[in-house]
Amino acid sequence: MANDKPAMYYIREGVRQQAEERAKELEKQREQTKQQEKEVGQGENGDELPIEEQVQLLSKAVLDLTEKMNGKGE
Repeated sequence: MANDKPAMYYIREGVRQQAEERAKELEKQREQTKQQEKEVGQGENGDELPIEEQVQLLSKAVLDLTEKMNGKGE
């Protein structure tokens, strides 16, 4: 039983590190999404795009991010 404690410590530590890394990845993805949303709302001259175009571009951005998260992108 005494030998289990150190092993459990390392297991918990590994899980904690994985969780921190995943949280950093998710935060990076959120920032990318925010930036894409910001860019999507503007046309080439900085004017706001019509809502239909915004929806189309956002849909494409969501699809791209989903593919990246599932390992099919890049």
